[in-house]
Amino acid sequence: MKLNRLIVVLLIAIAIVPAVAGMAYLSIQTAEHERRQFELHVESMSLLAKQHIITSIDGARDATQLIASRTQLRISLQAWNQSKDTHHQSKIKRIISDATLGMDSIQNIAIYDAGKQLVAATNASLQASEALFYSHDVLVDLVRIDEQTLLVTKRALALDGHQVGELVVLHNPDFIGPLSLDHGGLGTTGEWLFARRDDKGDAVFMLPLKHDADAAFKRTVNKKQTEVPIIQALLGYESLMHDAPDYRDVPVMAFTRYLPNLAWGIVAKVDEAEVNDLLQHNTRVTLLISICATSFALVIGAFLIVYITEPVIALNKDMKKAADGEYKRPTRRAAWKEVNELSERLSKVIVGQQGFNERLQTEVKQRTAALADENSRLSELAMLDAVTKVANRFAFESEFKNALELALDKGVQLAVAMVDIDRFKSINDLYGHNAGDQVLTRVAETLQLGLRNSDVLARFGGDEFCILLPNVERSAAVILLDRLRVSIAELEFEADGQSFHTTCSMGIACLDPTFDPETLLDKADVALYEAKKSGRNCVMTYLKQGSLS
Repeated sequence: MKLNRLIVVLLIAIAIVPAVAGMAYLSIQTAEHERRQFELHVESMSLLAKQHIITSIDGARDATQLIASRTQLRISLQAWNQSKDTHHQSKIKRIISDATLGMDSIQNIAIYDAGKQLVAATNASLQASEALFYSHDVLVDLVRIDEQTLLVTKRALALDGHQVGELVVLHNPDFIGPLSLDHGGLGTTGEWLFARRDDKGDAVFMLPLKHDADAAFKRTVNKKQTEVPIIQALLGYESLMHDAPDYRDVPVMAFTRYLPNLAWGIVAKVDEAEVNDLLQHNTRVTLLISICATSFALVIGAFLIVYITEPVIALNKDMKKAADGEYKRPTRRAAWKEVNELSERLSKVIVGQQGFNERLQTEVKQRTAALADENSRLSELAMLDAVTKVANRFAFESEFKNALELALDKGVQLAVAMVDIDRFKSINDLYGHNAGDQVLTRVAETLQLGLRNSDVLARFGGDEFCILLPNVERSAAVILLDRLRVSIAELEFEADGQSFHTTCSMGIACLDPTFDPETLLDKADVALYEAKKSGRNCVMTYLKQGSLS
């Protein structure tokens, strides 16, 4: 067989057959990869939506807490309960009207007295609807009023340990629009489902649906239909579902999310038909690209066959002529020899360089990974306390400096609290340092769980913690610390088969123009010392120079 024909056969056997098999395998792998990418996209979109809802709810709660913390509001409401004097009612109306300034998302603020009667509201047109909320136990909820979905938050109002009424706030939640109107990122058939359980345990949709504009608070899905994604979400499952029937009985790809504190369910879904169409389109594109690449490779291969075999064929002709007595110096023999030698030398260089590069890349990856691990470890050690895993004193001082600058610049409230575990040395002496570490860790966890996301908790050393409370009034800060003090006192510890409790003393200082802001930590420490002197397990507040409460 001639050389050029042999090379053609070898090219077909070595290149074409594997290429066809490779294209089939590539199509399968591409389809699986594209589906997985779509799944990850739906999963990430649902997680972002869940986090956005939680952030919005937290903001509404903080706004409600800020309104409820107004002492004059509670004083006037108590006076109204006692006298029913319209003067107190007018003062309450002014207070809640002022509270709406700068809070554009609030639609209405309503105040109810101890007799569950409406005292004042900022939006008279929504009063009748709000009266329905007073008897509900749920503190955060969604309601439908005048074709508008609103977020309701409630908080009891207390003064001197007695409930004097209740605060009801209607918010315009910023997550409603993206979920009910904008389905971007989920494809043409994509849709968000948002629901809660009704009195029967069925899923009731809280937003209009893409295929049912009147679904909000009307359309339901039976709780027995556990194969439906929204029911899975309300059962507390967060998972990816394939070919699951949605509320229209159409197969969909869906990712379910659950908000446990609110018992709400979220579903990001897209019709399986659209997913399959997308995958088929991508598969066709991949096949087309593979065919074009293979055809191009064949053309290049044919050219190389001619280029490689031409010197050999010419040399064979020259040798045949020489055998017939027509000797002529080969015209391509030298060129073939040079190409061959260059190929051999280049092959040796490439093999050597490839081995060197592989060794170098391996070493660089190993050293880079080791350096990254060490940097991560050092960063953690520099910013976190080794025992409690909360911020250390170094990290807290940086946060305190930034918060103080912001408070002085913007004119907002700032409070600092010092927390000390009572008789901590006795715990170490009686039960050992392991028990002491257990107390430190659980006290830190209890403090962290009771704080807002914007608050900063740090261990100052030994059994002392410090809490940074930005943008909070003195009364609210005292209430917060006292609640944390009670929570710590209720903790039960165990060591060597014995159970024991501990308490904490707390001192708090708020930013005040009567003293140097830089001494805020010192003032909190003075208040803590007074709390220790006053019998421990209490909260003392630094009011002004030489004055504590």
